[in-house]
Amino acid sequence: MGNSESKKSQAQTQRGYALAILKYLLENTSPKQGVTARSLAQDFASGDLEWNPPEISERTVREYLPVLGSSEDWLPFGVRVEQFKDLKDETSVPPGGRRTDWYATAIISPAQMRVLSDALQMSRFHPDDVADLRRLLASLAGVKPEHLESGQILFPERPMFRGAPATLLELDSAISGGQKIRFSYKHVVLRSEAAGRQAPGQYGKKHEYYPYTTVFKRGDYYLLAGKDPHPNENTWIYHFVIDRIRDIEILEGTADSTDSTAFDFVRYVNERPYFYSGQAVDVIYRVTGGLDGTFSWFPDAQVVPDGDSDCYRVRVRAQPDAMVWWALQYAGSVEVLSPPELRDKITKTLEETLRKYQKKNK
Repeated sequence: MGNSESKKSQAQTQRGYALAILKYLLENTSPKQGVTARSLAQDFASGDLEWNPPEISERTVREYLPVLGSSEDWLPFGVRVEQFKDLKDETSVPPGGRRTDWYATAIISPAQMRVLSDALQMSRFHPDDVADLRRLLASLAGVKPEHLESGQILFPERPMFRGAPATLLELDSAISGGQKIRFSYKHVVLRSEAAGRQAPGQYGKKHEYYPYTTVFKRGDYYLLAGKDPHPNENTWIYHFVIDRIRDIEILEGTADSTDSTAFDFVRYVNERPYFYSGQAVDVIYRVTGGLDGTFSWFPDAQVVPDGDSDCYRVRVRAQPDAMVWWALQYAGSVEVLSPPELRDKITKTLEETLRKYQKKNK
């Protein structure tokens, strides 16, 4: 073997050692549990690991750990390799550990990864997309993908159509670039061979809007868009379920023309328990039996006691049409007091509903 080939082989071996040690640290250590060079080398030689690490001596491990500890700039995804002695003085060493023990931390903790994984399940991503994202999250957190499998898929019979993450990426690109888009949108239809199950519908006309933002709400991702490149309180905002959007085109000549930063979309979404366009109004209602439903839907609600211990008067800001259906959902415990127009609308809806149920079966 020539000198250059020998050096190349040696460099590959060294990279293999470094990557193997890093993999072990990410999977087996944390700021609460470190490892010594000796125990790491012993684990490599034990044959108990699920992967096949290279043969490595304790001396070699001792050489590589400081190198990894001083290589933060090129470690992947913000990974850090440290010793407990690098911790602040007020941080105690975990039981059974020593200041000289080594550990690795990933850019995302297993607990944070768990939260993101559960969000994936709730958002109805297609199972194939969820599997891909689960593997990515696990790699970022330095754990095995199996750590995420306890989360339950809430909508197994109607997942998002595959490719929703790619659609989100396209929309984010247009939003950040201030560009108008053209896209196709479909509504849900029933499968002819399995009534009650959703299937792709027919694509209608092309839509052209300025995309303002995307938001996750109650199990779906939505695009909020409009005709006005500068949304304000009077802008009519349209709402589209993202996994029903297809064939996105970013239109030329509109870059940097959109400014949605001045509009408070968080407040806009919180004012709509269901997505209806139009102005929000001040609403006062009386609720009995607790406030869980109120704060689940209206995080900015203002509440004062109203007589009885379980009765409250609540003030919220809400879009009237959305509020009708929310109030009907909690009709047994909620009474809308104002504005009068909203109260009348709820009354008429209840009267129409009562007439339907009072009809005799034919």
